[in-house]
Amino acid sequence: MIPGGCHTLAKGDDQFPVLAPGFIERGLGSHVWDVDGNEYIEYGMGCR
Repeated sequence: MIPGGCHTLAKGDDQFPVLAPGFIERGLGSHVWDVDGNEYIEYGMGCR
């Protein structure tokens, strides 16, 4: 059992603010899509 659910701090549950907006609908690799269908490359949550 790993506290926080992950050994990589960038992906742990405590790294996401409770009141963060929920605009990302889905993701595939480094690509994410918002609720309007716009595609983005996601850099912030990758392993450093």
